[in-house]
Amino acid sequence: MRRDNSRVYAEISVSPMMYQQMLHQPALELKNFDEPLMSYPTLSPSANIVKLSLTRLPAQYGRKDGGTTQLKADIHHSLDKYGQLIDCGYVIGGSSIYASGDYAVLAVNSTYTKFEHSLNWTYQPIDFSSGDLLPERNNILSLATWAAMPPYCKYCHSMDHALIDCETHKKKLTYDFWGIAGHFQRSCPRRNEDPDNSTKKRKGSKAQQKQVTSDSSTANSKSTAAVKKVATAQFAAAAKTKAAAEDRVAADAEATAAKVAANAHYAANAYTEANARTDANNAQDAANTLNEFSSCATFAFIP
Repeated sequence: MRRDNSRVYAEISVSPMMYQQMLHQPALELKNFDEPLMSYPTLSPSANIVKLSLTRLPAQYGRKDGGTTQLKADIHHSLDKYGQLIDCGYVIGGSSIYASGDYAVLAVNSTYTKFEHSLNWTYQPIDFSSGDLLPERNNILSLATWAAMPPYCKYCHSMDHALIDCETHKKKLTYDFWGIAGHFQRSCPRRNEDPDNSTKKRKGSKAQQKQVTSDSSTANSKSTAAVKKVATAQFAAAAKTKAAAEDRVAADAEATAAKVAANAHYAANAYTEANARTDANNAQDAANTLNEFSSCATFAFIP
């Protein structure tokens, strides 16, 4: 007996005939248990368990009657060369509609063929009028992905090259500037052969590229420092100019205030002098009038 979290496993030994029966009918019924137990064959200690995600499979595997049975049979037919099939099926999303999301769990070792991303999948098409499978098999291209798989081309799905080196993809490309198909812009022969093209990139060693990167970083740092220095000087000059302008405005205001004060003082003096002249003139007129009155009075009282 073995326990894995909440699951309990029992290892039993059966006869070869019983083993074959369990492969076809994994449900094992025992008298002391109300529900049947699921039986699985024992794997080799050196086996590597790999889960394949399969796409582009026929939609007929999603039918209720016989879909899973046919999927398992076709997986055996197409994947037996890669390893021993442990489990297979398909995943249904929230829409409860089959969307070709199939999977297969295989036990592989060094004696099996290496996995391939592109699979030549063979299956028996279904006659939808009767629901029976046709005897002649069809071939389609399906795709398999698994964990830690090597890089592959996402255009032609070959495992020999990456997308950037895909010749099939290059044939579909058209360089809009020249109207030539079969290459990218950066690898255009006419563009790279132009001696006046200053933007052409030349390959160099990693040390040279590192030195160029270091020099570029140093130049950028110096340029940034120079820009900051110039900006600081310009800011200081602007502040000095602003202070001088404020000083000139203050001086002009003081001069204007002095002129206003002088004018006010001059006006006050002029007003005082005018009042003084007016008082003197009034006094003289009063004296003359008094003298005239005195003369008249004297003349009037002479006997």
